[in-house]
Amino acid sequence: MRAATSAAGHVATLGIVAFHLGDQQFCIKTTSIREIRGWAAATSLRKSARTLLALSSVRGRNILAIRVDQVQPAQELGTSFNPNLLYGIIPLERGEVYFLNLDHMFERLEERAHAA
Repeated sequence: MRAATSAAGHVATLGIVAFHLGDQQFCIKTTSIREIRGWAAATSLRKSARTLLALSSVRGRNILAIRVDQVQPAQELGTSFNPNLLYGIIPLERGEVYFLNLDHMFERLEERAHAA
């Protein structure tokens, strides 16, 4: 993902929902989920990690705001995941978050459903 910079020099942000399965951390875009509204107001967190810009809670879920330029291509990090299933990886001070591309993950299932 490439960072879009406005004329004023501001880097674009992206709303994500982060979760973990076992020891691995994942995230998805808020626009990938129908019941979470991406436009909910976020609270700035002054003493948080540098990678976290803001946080809001909608229906008990935490929605994080990150800078688009924080997402690194999966190929460059030598991940064992199929890079086509990821937008990229968000490196953290303690580990990394795999940014899932749900459109690509379910593409084959949709193709099979239409063929049937």
